[in-house]
Amino acid sequence: MGIRIGRNNISHILKNPFYCGIISNRLLEGKIVQGKHEKIISQEIFLAVNELLSSSRNPNSSYCINNERLPLKQILFCHKCKSKMTGYIVRKKDIPYYKCRTTGCSCNKNAGQLGLQFMEILRTVMIDEKNYPSLKKEFSLNFIELEKMTCNSLIIHKGYRTRVKNKIELVEERYSLGLIKESLYNKQLAKFQKETEEIENEMEKIKAGLVPKRDIKKEAERIMGNLSGIWTSGNLRTKRLIQTLIFPEGIFYDKATDKIFVKVMAPGFYLTKN
Repeated sequence: MGIRIGRNNISHILKNPFYCGIISNRLLEGKIVQGKHEKIISQEIFLAVNELLSSSRNPNSSYCINNERLPLKQILFCHKCKSKMTGYIVRKKDIPYYKCRTTGCSCNKNAGQLGLQFMEILRTVMIDEKNYPSLKKEFSLNFIELEKMTCNSLIIHKGYRTRVKNKIELVEERYSLGLIKESLYNKQLAKFQKETEEIENEMEKIKAGLVPKRDIKKEAERIMGNLSGIWTSGNLRTKRLIQTLIFPEGIFYDKATDKIFVKVMAPGFYLTKN
């Protein structure tokens, strides 16, 4: 017999490692062990979905680790202090900014403007195909692998949406037969409708990260020919994949010149201009 899930909240299931076969609690003193119980989802899917869910957590927070409007947060450094820059939202104007972490440093910049500069840098990224003949293919495979994980996440969400839909039909049937009172019917219906809306919102975010299925060679040409466009239209996961693969040591913002610049790129990549 399969595991019975007592709670219907999808975020609870996808954030609880128990459902991917992992056990961790206070009795184990912080240790993580592989359980013998049946898995509902694989650990790979659990990690992929959990990261996707985390990107939507606290979207209105002043300091949000995974805010979609602050994609450069993990790779952006202050040129003067060499410190990693954080990000925040000016609530009154609803404008995202990057800021140096160093106390007293006045390096502070509009996130949208830095995003435009970063797009210009991406437009100049090239691959040294002579010395790295397989790099373009290897680079595109990362996006194809991301698509596979994303598709698995979408399948999970579709399954939970179907379960919630079945519960709505059941409560409607019980109400029509006079088995439950109207007050209880309205309460349960509102709950399930909210769950459905949350699931569909997550599905839309997941769909935004999908890469069209094409052969690897064409996909590689498409990605390298439109890095800036893919970064702009992609979700946070896609943006960070591009950033990490090409700029593993980060990028720097110089307040004096009001420009982003790159010191080191991943082997095989270069810029056609500075």
